[in-house]
Amino acid sequence: METLKETGSNNEKMNSGVGSLESSAKAKNSGFGSKDKRSRLFFGRENSLLKLLLQENLAGWDKSFFPLFFYGPSGCGKSAIAELFARDLSESFSEESIDAGSPEELPLSFTPRETPREGVFHRNASDFFRDFIEAVDLDELENFRGIYKKSKVVILDNIDELIEKKSVHGELIHLLDRCPLVILTSVIHPSEFNAFPGQVNSRLLSGLCIPVENPETTVKTILIENEVSLLNGTIEREAALWLAENACPNIPLLKQQVSKLRIHLNLQKPVTLSALKKIFNKKVVANVTLPLICRIVAKNQRLKSSDMKSQSRKRSIVLARGVAVYIARENYRFKYDEIGKFFGNRDHTTVMHAHRRFKLQIVTDLELKNCLGEIEKQIELEGRR
Repeated sequence: METLKETGSNNEKMNSGVGSLESSAKAKNSGFGSKDKRSRLFFGRENSLLKLLLQENLAGWDKSFFPLFFYGPSGCGKSAIAELFARDLSESFSEESIDAGSPEELPLSFTPRETPREGVFHRNASDFFRDFIEAVDLDELENFRGIYKKSKVVILDNIDELIEKKSVHGELIHLLDRCPLVILTSVIHPSEFNAFPGQVNSRLLSGLCIPVENPETTVKTILIENEVSLLNGTIEREAALWLAENACPNIPLLKQQVSKLRIHLNLQKPVTLSALKKIFNKKVVANVTLPLICRIVAKNQRLKSSDMKSQSRKRSIVLARGVAVYIARENYRFKYDEIGKFFGNRDHTTVMHAHRRFKLQIVTDLELKNCLGEIEKQIELEGRR
């Protein structure tokens, strides 16, 4: 096992985990539109800022709020929230476009992976990069630009995936300068994008940055009950709470687990806790603790647990500690305060920075990402014993 190495590279369903715990009727009058899918959002205290923004009338927003930047862990619902904002924006603002060609004028030699829907150009950053390269190769850059310039709102998901793709940085600047309503998503705050050139960073930071967190247990419990009800079933509150605490670290996995219930159980009868445990007994990792995470990471990196808790700034120790912090927070939802107290009484902001810094590293370092995966498997295996 190689040790981790420091590198220079730094759906339509809107019940997706972030939203209001209020009633549907109240949510419909929240100021963010009246479509039914919006009323099905659930919010907890972890997303209080997002809840506040969703209660605003977007027609009154100033263009200086853009680019609108949603950042948070994978699976927290950033893309769904971005799409929701975009559709409301496309209805709230009059069409503002630049005459630079239109999708209808595109020659057959260039075919975008997706065409804008309802005035919204929504791409994953990697797809945007591939479309850009293809357009350049075919000498059809202006036709490519015409697609997003004719859209009212542009969404680019996972913008951090473009950090190492230097050839597209200029096009990203062009997009941010020419499109007034841009929404971006990423796993980290744009201030952590040290590898982007200054011209990109300054534009990314010029708008409003909004954190999106995975829902806490109370919200996940409500979501599980809601998902089961959509399948015309019911689940006991005790069972939903257990499932939320033990087998649903994020929204995509929550939906997978509920789908598993439909396969293994008769949802015409209330789902009980005992029935859940029979299904998920081999998958539950509730026994994972901070000491366990620390011990396995330290052993994997040929360190001592005491090294991980020390104040040492040695590069190998800092990186290993970052791995442990990332796993504790991302996979098992330990609070920043808990993690900081365990790893040498570090404060909340120090732990948060370590978490975000490691997120950026694994985006650009495949070796680091692979090693992380092996450590995660070891921890999950130990947690099941």
